[in-house]
Amino acid sequence: MKIKVIENKHRAGEEPEVVIYCSEENQEIRRLVKLIQSMDIRIAGSNENVSCSLRQEDIYYFEAVDGKVFAYLEKEVWQVPHSLESLGRLLKAGRGSSFFRISKSCIVNLDHVEHLTSMMGNRIIAGMENGEEVIISRHYAGMFRDYLKYGRCGDDTEM
Repeated sequence: MKIKVIENKHRAGEEPEVVIYCSEENQEIRRLVKLIQSMDIRIAGSNENVSCSLRQEDIYYFEAVDGKVFAYLEKEVWQVPHSLESLGRLLKAGRGSSFFRISKSCIVNLDHVEHLTSMMGNRIIAGMENGEEVIISRHYAGMFRDYLKYGRCGDDTEM
C-alpha cells in the first residue's frame, strides 16, 4: 500500500480531506476508513453547569464510580452520559484503537500510559503521563499483555 500526504496551501482553513484510490474496496480498505473516521469521535462531557465536547485524544481514561462514568483528562474530570460498554463500542476501532478495557470499571487510553509496573497477583499498574496510576485487573492483564505483544486480544474480547 502506498501512502502519500500532499499539502494543499490553496485550501487553508478547510477541514482536511482523505482520498483513497483503490482498484476495489476490500476489508482492509473498509478497516482503514473506519479507523480514520474514529479519529474524529468526540464525547460529550459535563462538569457542574458546563458542558463541552471532549476530544478522544485528550482523554486519559474513563472510570465508572457509583453508577456514573467520568472522563479523566490531564487536569480535569468530566462526567459523560455513557456506560463503559457503550464507550467501548464507540471507541473500538480495531487494531488502531488506543483505548483498552483494563478492569470492570475502567477503560484507559494507551497513548497516555507512561510506564507499566507488574504487581503480585498478576495485576499491572499503568502510570499515566499526568502522574495518576490505574490498575489493570487480573482478569484483563492477560488480554492486555496479548494486546501489547500482538496488537490484538487473543480471544478478540470486546471492550
